[in-house]
Amino acid sequence: MSRAYESRDDNAARMNRACAITVIKLQPMRRRARNISRRHRVVSLGHARHRHRTLHTECIQCLCRGNGCVLGTAGKNSAERIECVATGCIQTRVVDLFVAETACEIRQNFGWRLGGLGVIGSDLHGPSPFQRRSIGFAAQKSRDHNSREASIVTLLFHHRWDLKKPAVRGPNGVVSSQHYIAAEIGAEVLRAGGNAVDAAIATSFAISVVEPWMSGLGGGGYMQIALADSNRYRTLHFGMRSPAKLDPADYPLAKGDAMSGDLFAWPSVVEDRNIIGYPSIAVPGQVAGIALAHERYATMPWSELLQPAIDLAKQGLPITWNMSLRCLGAAKELKRFPASKAVYLDDHDLPLQPAQGKDLPLSPLGNLPGTLERLADAGPEDFYKGDLAEALVEDLQEGGNKMEAADLAAYEARETDSLPIPYRNIIVHAAPDMTAGPTMARVIELAGDAAPENGAPDTATFVQWADALDKAYQERLDTMGDSAEQDGCTTHLTVADKNGNLVSLTQTLLSVFGSRVTLPRTGLLMNNGIYWFDPRPGGPNSLAPGKKALSNMCPAIVEQNGKPYFAIGASGGRRIMPAVFQVLSMIGVSGMSLDNAAHQPRIDVCGEGRCTVDPALGSEVRDAIAELMPVFDGEHTVYPHLYACPNVALADPATGDFTGFTHVMTPPSATVAA
Repeated sequence: MSRAYESRDDNAARMNRACAITVIKLQPMRRRARNISRRHRVVSLGHARHRHRTLHTECIQCLCRGNGCVLGTAGKNSAERIECVATGCIQTRVVDLFVAETACEIRQNFGWRLGGLGVIGSDLHGPSPFQRRSIGFAAQKSRDHNSREASIVTLLFHHRWDLKKPAVRGPNGVVSSQHYIAAEIGAEVLRAGGNAVDAAIATSFAISVVEPWMSGLGGGGYMQIALADSNRYRTLHFGMRSPAKLDPADYPLAKGDAMSGDLFAWPSVVEDRNIIGYPSIAVPGQVAGIALAHERYATMPWSELLQPAIDLAKQGLPITWNMSLRCLGAAKELKRFPASKAVYLDDHDLPLQPAQGKDLPLSPLGNLPGTLERLADAGPEDFYKGDLAEALVEDLQEGGNKMEAADLAAYEARETDSLPIPYRNIIVHAAPDMTAGPTMARVIELAGDAAPENGAPDTATFVQWADALDKAYQERLDTMGDSAEQDGCTTHLTVADKNGNLVSLTQTLLSVFGSRVTLPRTGLLMNNGIYWFDPRPGGPNSLAPGKKALSNMCPAIVEQNGKPYFAIGASGGRRIMPAVFQVLSMIGVSGMSLDNAAHQPRIDVCGEGRCTVDPALGSEVRDAIAELMPVFDGEHTVYPHLYACPNVALADPATGDFTGFTHVMTPPSATVAA
């Protein structure tokens, strides 16, 4: 049995998130405990409060690095309620508590009772469908038998599935995507003779249907393209922009010191107008960017590349447990918008549920199939200057957005040279301008010699990486105006074709489900790109009309020996660049195999003033980094996301084959060989 608890002391939680062992002082009881088995016994907090009449505990010390424990006020226990003040994180779960036999002996022999227990440390994000976790409790006698205190030391024992997603190899190219259906469609395009750009376009449209909360026609992104025959590297820019008649006065700051509770550390805006609803929607660039890629680099007809997505949209959205999980976090906002509720929620405003022992149910996607058919027949210009544009503007203005037809008509995607970054034996070609590419260049400048020539990174490597990432992000925050972005709804895909051309494409709605608004006339789930801007005036990224926002997307392509080597990128907000940098270092500089790099534990430093360390790296890495900055022990789990989700497509110069991998912890992700 598990229970979720929320922090009551954010300041303490921020200071002590690394705790892993807690000592709890127990009050003496007046008589021997009854009905306590000498054998192992399962006790949950929910049961414990009914089993004992008087519950009183005081958390006196945390044995993790000498810090005070985050459970500092855990003595608020009573016969009616147990409160766990464990962490300031979004989700904290207390899993089943296994009381060891020795603990029972202490209670029986010395008269000490178990009052209440809190779970912290690496378990504070709780179990996922891919983790079986338990907490073990062992009792320890006091040296002074006359002492009226005894201590229960809580130890964390990890019982996890060993998850693997092996790299996939094929002779005619690979497609790596965060959804297997989209990856298979891209691979089929390669099999039909399409190039990497053709496959990326088809995959992009398909994933917007099967995973619409992550990205889609209502969003924007960046694409990196490597042309093998000429060794050219190009970047396509199609991020979102604020409408020309946007008025910053329409987004007044809320009273008090409240901070926005979604992705950024901006002050809250009245009614969350910059996050949820029609006022949060920016001019979408996705269709323009994909159209530019098609015009200049594709070989197959536009309508043919759209057809698989049309077929998927007509079938409906597959209702999986992963979809239900996503909908759960946004249900209270989705229900405000009828077209969104119709797709994602049931009649009781609850997330749609997968059927047990039956065919996978499907949810109709409203007018999205017709929109895709119109886009295929009329071409991409219709989205910005034709009937689709008219339908978009009508819906947006009826909802209170100030976007006009002129905003859509004026939107243009751009193509530029990529940003070349020399890095030892490779050159990293990243997206320039308002992306994380320039920040990654700074990290490479600061820590370019850290990665070993062969094999996995060692302790010294991780320390140098952590220091460089921290310094580079502080410079970014000071000069470029970004703030504390966390996990968003970005998706990423990479493609390698049989001729060695590579594509790295990152696309997004920004937040999960974007604005939460599905436009009735088109069935498009729209972005909340206005949230990218700081609502406070006078800053480098402050909200203004007709403006492009700073992005953390970091699609990249690595060149080696004068040829495109591999495409890489990730989803995950400001965690994207640290993941991309580490993985490309492992593969491109240290020569790790894709299999080993895909499963190598990582760190994350992204401007939060701390380093998140995967406990799988061990205490030596953790302790060494802790000498530089605060450390947070963060398990790499399915949910929540503490690390970015990278994928790779590689053209192997030694064998002529193509290899790819996807993020292990993203359930539907896959690499498919052509």
